[in-house]
Amino acid sequence: MKPIIATIQLAIVAFLIPFFSQAQECRDVNIHLNSEVSNGGTTYISYSLANITQAQIIALDEVSFSIASHEVNLGHCLDNGCYIFSVLSDDPIALNENMFFEITVDGAIINGAIMDQDETTFTVMFCLNNDEQNGNCTSTTVNVTNHSYANGLDEITLIVLEMDSQAPISFEDLHFTSGQTTIQLNYCLANGCYMIGALSDTPIVMNDDVTITVTANGQSVVIDAFQEEEGEGFGLMVGINSNCVITDEPCEADFSYQATSTPGEFHFNNESVIVDGVQWYWEFGDGHSSASMNPTHQYHVEGAYEVCLTSYTEECSSIYCTTVYVNGVECTDNLVNFTLNSDVLSGGSNQLMYSVIDVESGQHLATGVADFTEVYQTYTYEVCLPNGCYALMVYNNNPINIGEGTDVNISLGDLSLMNTTTTEQQNDFSFSVYFKLFSDCAVGIDENQAVPSFIMYPNPASTQLVIQSSNNASISQLEILDTKGTLLQSVQPNQATYTLSVDQLATGVYFARVITANGVEVLRFQVMH
Repeated sequence: MKPIIATIQLAIVAFLIPFFSQAQECRDVNIHLNSEVSNGGTTYISYSLANITQAQIIALDEVSFSIASHEVNLGHCLDNGCYIFSVLSDDPIALNENMFFEITVDGAIINGAIMDQDETTFTVMFCLNNDEQNGNCTSTTVNVTNHSYANGLDEITLIVLEMDSQAPISFEDLHFTSGQTTIQLNYCLANGCYMIGALSDTPIVMNDDVTITVTANGQSVVIDAFQEEEGEGFGLMVGINSNCVITDEPCEADFSYQATSTPGEFHFNNESVIVDGVQWYWEFGDGHSSASMNPTHQYHVEGAYEVCLTSYTEECSSIYCTTVYVNGVECTDNLVNFTLNSDVLSGGSNQLMYSVIDVESGQHLATGVADFTEVYQTYTYEVCLPNGCYALMVYNNNPINIGEGTDVNISLGDLSLMNTTTTEQQNDFSFSVYFKLFSDCAVGIDENQAVPSFIMYPNPASTQLVIQSSNNASISQLEILDTKGTLLQSVQPNQATYTLSVDQLATGVYFARVITANGVEVLRFQVMH
């Protein structure tokens, strides 16, 4: 079982972020340790307690035992989340023989899961959750029946994961006896998709050795099940008031949405086909994006937005787009109108890409593509912006020059801001218009302003991706990473423009870390074959 456990632990460390960061009262947690020194138990341990949800060390200390004082209580007030408690000794540790531990939460004993153990160490994982206290969940019953106790199967580790975020809900070691071959566990689960996994030190076959049933409101909520190839365990896909689907068919993106009670806010329901290793990427049409399974997004300006969901794995990809109409939203900051003109009849470009950028932070606040024809040569859009300094960056795969077939107007209501802007033609393929909104900051770029310096095209890419500096900065190093942060490629172009071959990259989303003498910039791109 050790390789599977290691994989789970690595996955948790790699993917978890503070899912339970909301303000909340902490829980009274007590870890009771008993080392029976008179029975060969160790006289000294060091221990650590870490919050794996927030990647935070809670405690790191040492404990001494003696024949007279062989018990210790480690008390902590812990927020909801998942934790690792690790013990290390110079002497052998025999759990449940001369070393015992017990975990209580608010006075009640809970089961953790022993995830690693050898002669001198052991590691326990446990989770604290309060969905039931908040009333924001569905009562869910899990029955685990052991058919092979007589054959020596007396312990099973049960793990519950929320599939969208990969956040662990529970780790528990289930101990069976001859008089108790079925153990019932009760959870309160929020709406969504979950994976319930059963693991053991010895091979277990689903339904032959162990049967797991999961019910909510008196009905089964198990959607699918799978057996580990090595026989070390099996898993169940569970849907709580959610349309979770698993199939061996290729990727197929689909979603629905509904407005919430907050004006301009929409909740998006991912109804894509779920295949092994699938990931999602949402684009909300206003420059914002998400990698969540079922995101909620707030719009700040009325209008029609094309929302696209990309569902992808290493083997397949699918995109589904639909238009979301936003009404009843009032911009409480500055409603800025942008107009792009391209004189197609006189050789102007039939497509321009644009991005509205916060100069101080470098954040892209709105991005899009403006299409032009001989009939429609004007493109307008609105962005709600607070006071501050901004840049409108316009770029294209072909040469463009402001004032030569391409013009821009930026206005606040009927007031044009063009007389207070600074325009910079960065190269043959891009220019930026810098403007300010009721701010004393200087308009224009200087060495202290974090304006993005690179453009990429085409994006998505199928064979080649061009990464081009907009201020002629030389790329000293270029690193390509996947969405897990794994470094896939590293090159040293030492030039301002570099053409990257993406033939060997699987369909999906990637990040390019561009390093220059002026700093580091991270860009997102997509590969589609």
